[in-house]
Amino acid sequence: MRTPQLSAIAVVLISCACGYGAEATFDWPDRRPIGAIFLATSGKEWPKNPRGYFNDPEMDVATDAGKALLRQRMTKLAQDTAAHVKDVGGQGIIVWDIEGGEMPHAVTYLGDPRILPKVAPEMDAVADEFFKVFLDAGLRTGVCIRPSSIVFKDPQDPAKYPWIKGRYGHLDNDDPAGVLIDKVSYAKKRWGCTIFYMDTNYTPLRVNGQMVRKPGGAPEFRMLSSDEIRALHQKHPDVLVFPEFQQHGYFASSSGYGEYHSVGDFSAEARKEYPKAFRVWMPRLMPDDVYARWDDFLERGIRAGEVFLFECAPSRDGFGPLLKNAHADARSEWAAPAELPALLDALAKSTDWPERRRAIEALGKHADASATAALLPIMKTSTDGLELFAGRALGRQGTPAAMDALKATVAGKGRPAVAAAVGLGASGRAEAVKPLLDVLKSSREPDVRWAAIDALGELKSAEATGALCDLLKSLQGTPAERSRQKTVAALAAIGDQRAVEPLVEALGHESYAKLRPQIASALQRITGAVDTPNPQNPESWRRWLTRPAGPKTEASPMQIIAPRTEQYPRHSGPAAIELTPGGRILLAYARYSGQGQDGDPCRLVMMHSDDGGRTWSDARELPTGVARMNVFGPGFVKVGDRLHLYFCFRNAGNDSAIKVIQTADGGATWTEPRNVTPPSQTSFTMCNDRAVMLKDGRIVLAFHTLSGRPDPAKDLGTVVAYSDDQGRTWGFAPKMEFTRDPAVRGYAYAAVLPHQSDDRAATLPFKLHEPTVAELSDGSLLMLTRSTRGRYFTARSRDGGTNWSQLVPSEIKAQTAPPYLKRLRDGRLMLIWNPPTPEQEAKNHYPTSKRPTLQVAFSGDDGKTWGPPTVIGHDGGVHGFCYPAALELARTGEILVFFSRTPEIMYPCDLVCVRLPGGKT
Repeated sequence: MRTPQLSAIAVVLISCACGYGAEATFDWPDRRPIGAIFLATSGKEWPKNPRGYFNDPEMDVATDAGKALLRQRMTKLAQDTAAHVKDVGGQGIIVWDIEGGEMPHAVTYLGDPRILPKVAPEMDAVADEFFKVFLDAGLRTGVCIRPSSIVFKDPQDPAKYPWIKGRYGHLDNDDPAGVLIDKVSYAKKRWGCTIFYMDTNYTPLRVNGQMVRKPGGAPEFRMLSSDEIRALHQKHPDVLVFPEFQQHGYFASSSGYGEYHSVGDFSAEARKEYPKAFRVWMPRLMPDDVYARWDDFLERGIRAGEVFLFECAPSRDGFGPLLKNAHADARSEWAAPAELPALLDALAKSTDWPERRRAIEALGKHADASATAALLPIMKTSTDGLELFAGRALGRQGTPAAMDALKATVAGKGRPAVAAAVGLGASGRAEAVKPLLDVLKSSREPDVRWAAIDALGELKSAEATGALCDLLKSLQGTPAERSRQKTVAALAAIGDQRAVEPLVEALGHESYAKLRPQIASALQRITGAVDTPNPQNPESWRRWLTRPAGPKTEASPMQIIAPRTEQYPRHSGPAAIELTPGGRILLAYARYSGQGQDGDPCRLVMMHSDDGGRTWSDARELPTGVARMNVFGPGFVKVGDRLHLYFCFRNAGNDSAIKVIQTADGGATWTEPRNVTPPSQTSFTMCNDRAVMLKDGRIVLAFHTLSGRPDPAKDLGTVVAYSDDQGRTWGFAPKMEFTRDPAVRGYAYAAVLPHQSDDRAATLPFKLHEPTVAELSDGSLLMLTRSTRGRYFTARSRDGGTNWSQLVPSEIKAQTAPPYLKRLRDGRLMLIWNPPTPEQEAKNHYPTSKRPTLQVAFSGDDGKTWGPPTVIGHDGGVHGFCYPAALELARTGEILVFFSRTPEIMYPCDLVCVRLPGGKT
């Protein structure tokens, strides 16, 4: 073991409380909507109305007449809003900016109701009456809070608080939890507030009581810890707090805040640890043209127990009724928790259709004979639509009695048979397939057949593929347009490759002309060939299906681990580790929402396998904290009895850091994130699976930097961090930077790459980034880096990564994609990379494309020579393959290689895996 050495920029990591596993004490059973009121807009203030209330430049709050007008408008706003919220069925309101909009920072709220008398006396005079209107109406009230304090500019000492642009500004403090407790106490006592949005729940990072600052003096910030949120909850257990940003551990003591672009699976991952967890969502941030299409979004969220905000403003009047209808259609157990007797009583006595529907849906969660008995007559006799909900409820019960009743009823006629088909589809059970297939053979009632087809698609059973393909063909030339549409949809949902040929045939038949876009989409979904030229042309598909086979590969067939979806279009940047020989495997990767572009939101998620990677659990989010942009680049290292997970935490394109979380129980619970890289104006970015432990116990991380200067793309530098004390402190090797060489066109080394054209090399920025490092047999380290010069660059370190030789071009030609090095147990080196295509080399072409080939090679002499490559990713150019990571299984020696498969260069993409045989390859 080396003696720990601290470089000049080493940073001491701070111990934080564990985010996972905290005892959950937060419980807010009311999940009805909350009205949001915005009284002013930052940046809109006028001499007569300096706080900008109602965005009215003419209202003069300094005169008695103006104050009277403000009181009148506030009273009317309260009365109208209270009526609106009650009509929608809301639980209360929250005022974002009771202090007004004079704060000279865009989209920033003072978040301190205590200072209202000083900063806005005109509002202070009417605020009590305003909030009383809501309380008298039986509604909750709330305001915005922040963990910072407000300080005022002193005219006698203008040099004090130099950052303040106006009369006052925010000042961070040593006790953010105490400040928050005091603000809540004030608002509760004065206005009865019990709902609080916590804006910008960050506070300066302190070490030994001293604030950590970046170069230039700006403070380094941290997210409030779970313990600080817990302290607020323990003092005020009867309030709802939803912080703007969340860590997993917050949900033990609070809710969270969410916006439409980061919906994901709502709060499902948090509920695995904290069953009562939810977020408060702000759909007002959706684009206007999206509103009308979000019925399903709202219904799914309400069923999951999420809470929605709606802005009480004329411009958003359409959303309140939309939310009201969604709640009526999708009441969950949060709306009115009811025991089985109460549900049975409501079903027997109520004549209100929505109330009966809610009772029927709730009965689906009770696997009780009395619930089944109550639902059966409704399924068999009702004609007002409740029969469909009764059938679905019976399917969700899934009891033998319920399933027997559904199977018997679906063989009949009319609405009962339709309802039974719906129930069989909802059951998710294999035994439901055969009775539905029997319906396709025997029933002549269109409604029943349609319901059976839909149910087979919902079940996603390959057992139904043959019958549906036969049906697809038999429907040619018939007027049964709806049956054709439903059959195509069911085959797409099932995703069986056996449906490809029948779908291609249907694509060319005139009776399917209106469905060609849907058929093309189904084929793309089943085959993964999302960029097939002219996908509505059957001949185009036939050419694709008979395309020449790609290079021979010794790898297993490709296994899709995480398929891309509309919700999560990109799964990339994996890292995997085997906890014990032959034991559980953990796999972490970045899951993107939005369009899946590099700058879109993404979180690190993790799944596990207990059978050597053949099957995988569902993915759950890791408690890395929420960056303003995204979190990616995971890398595992075993350190004693703990497991470290390193990752990149990016707030902006040139503002990112390397952080770490740790677990001592195989990933069940994790510590809160801690910084590896020091506070600075430099951005640190790490590729996936770049954390390595050397034979002597040193941890090495390889990453690259951006300086934050105006043209960061031309300022990439390669950096290695190292720790000799199990990650407590870190040293940093000197950054390997490059500058222009006046003697050479373009950047240094451009002229030494003969397969690059001079003209192209002269115009492209020279980049060396996304490095990878492996330990050699003599203990030295080998580095390869991605470059824009058609081949990898290489460097060596002979002191464990403390110092490095100059980066020079290697003989390994490559696409502009990262290399991946790994040392195997038998001493060989493994390299995985994207080679240039033969066409690129023949044309002396800048090697960038969709990375159509991914290959692996092995070296037995520490990288001096490499054996022949084995192709592990190639499908005739349909997809590209990139960002690999490998795991060598301890018992079998098999190598699992995880990587992204994409029809473009990087996104959208699936996460896939192939197996390489154990032993020498």
